[in-house]
Amino acid sequence: MLCRWWISLGLILCVSIPALARAGDWSPLAGEMQWSYAISGVNKLAIAGMQQSQRVRGTRTVEVRDVRRDHPESPYELVDTRVTRSDGETGESRKVLRMWLRKDKQGLFDVAEEFANPFQGGVRQMVHYSPALKLLPPDPEAGQTWDVGVLQVVGLHIKLTGKVLGLRDVETPAGRYTGCLEVQYSGPITGQLESPEGPLPIRSGSARLTSIFAPGIGTVVEQEHFELRMRVPDGPVIRSVERNRYELVSSTLLPGAPANAAPSRSTQPAQ
Repeated sequence: MLCRWWISLGLILCVSIPALARAGDWSPLAGEMQWSYAISGVNKLAIAGMQQSQRVRGTRTVEVRDVRRDHPESPYELVDTRVTRSDGETGESRKVLRMWLRKDKQGLFDVAEEFANPFQGGVRQMVHYSPALKLLPPDPEAGQTWDVGVLQVVGLHIKLTGKVLGLRDVETPAGRYTGCLEVQYSGPITGQLESPEGPLPIRSGSARLTSIFAPGIGTVVEQEHFELRMRVPDGPVIRSVERNRYELVSSTLLPGAPANAAPSRSTQPAQ
């Protein structure tokens, strides 16, 4: 059965790239804020001449907690919860990622993350980044690039480079947003997945993550694209391709958010 080899990187990694530019314009960040998203995705797997495709649907909620009293070096905690259901499965999958962020004159940084290892019965693991991952420079401009750092999880290493693609308009279930900032994170995947059957060495892999931020609202659309080629212990090579999309459904922001925070409604329904 191919199903035993399904590896959902988006849900294992729970990749969450919040971003901030000019202290609140692109993504206000404070305690008790919350964003809700609709998830849609497709996983494709090929092994020993067999191929299988699986659709994924679900919901995602991102909450901010102000923890500066206990963690002044990383005062914002993000709790990213994803509940999904895949084709052919009767139950739901629930993944929770916790991130600790720091914001200063140099930009926005990911200091630490805690996640469940699906290959070890959901045991929680903590990763501290030193230096911290640089998620966004303080004043992003179109064409600007920077080294984000190396994302680490369940034996994988993803060396990410960030790039500001520019401004664009976007449609979501929450409404139409204009003049949004589009940022792309990309890089190679190396290392090996520590599976119950033994380590799965990565022969080649790549990640491409795109985030779109509306002024005064934050992230309104995210897209993930992962490709991996892995060697099964004493077996064939697995090729996995995964694409996920997250679209804003609703948000709870701080009082006094900028006037441009309200989306402009489109006469056409979101696709």
